[in-house]
Amino acid sequence: MDVTLISPAGTRVSLFQDICSTQEWDSGNTGFNLWDGAAAAIGSSCPPGQATYRPRQPLSAFAGQQPEGTWTLEVSDDTFSDSGTLGAWGVQVSTQSCNNPTPTATVEATGTPTATPEGTFTPTPTLEPTGTATPEATATAEVTPTPEAPEPPVMLDPPTVEGGQRPDQSTEHEVMLYNMGAEPIVWSVYEAGATCNEPSSVAWVSVSPAAGSTAPDAMTELMVTLDSAGLPYGQHSGYLCIMDTRGMVKMLPVSVMVSESAGSRLYLPLVWRK
Repeated sequence: MDVTLISPAGTRVSLFQDICSTQEWDSGNTGFNLWDGAAAAIGSSCPPGQATYRPRQPLSAFAGQQPEGTWTLEVSDDTFSDSGTLGAWGVQVSTQSCNNPTPTATVEATGTPTATPEGTFTPTPTLEPTGTATPEATATAEVTPTPEAPEPPVMLDPPTVEGGQRPDQSTEHEVMLYNMGAEPIVWSVYEAGATCNEPSSVAWVSVSPAAGSTAPDAMTELMVTLDSAGLPYGQHSGYLCIMDTRGMVKMLPVSVMVSESAGSRLYLPLVWRK
């Protein structure tokens, strides 16, 4: 089952996809929260219950958009052996004063998150900027980062990840995340192709861990994996975006050059003559 939230501007954010497929969901074991700053990803516990999880793609993609209009929750069941219904869902949006233009939004979703196998079930309620469609239980997710948002007080060493490798090769690159601030930082990592304000999948890069917390004056080791399997020859680039709970984002540029000669060396014989 694939669930996607679509803003009035047409921006699509995948909330979750094909998770907990072996467990039955009902009104008693759902009602979970979705928040970009959550440490656990949706699907890490099944059924999800009433806990708070990080969505598959960050809700920060909606930051800076006008909230008025029709928000659409697209639910698609891509298997034909089961069926179900979506009980209810809602979106709550609020804006701050002009002195602080960072908009926030809260997505609320409840009920039994399954759909009939016939295709896509798309409820489309129209909401006011601060309206709330709240059935029995709610799931919330905050949207805080904006293009003008400052970076969190972290330093990355190295500040970029660059690799050169042959096709069908995988390499690992260590990156140290340092907390330069006075408070602990809870962070999560998502992927982006062109900019961190537009999250998108970058299939050839992954990071472990993808979320965590770092104490003041401490560091966390991140392992970035570049996998060139299936990539065409040439240069490929993207970003890993490290976001804290306040919506501040630190960008880590990643790139890989795929070629047959990458990583290989040519050895020539050395002949000594008097």
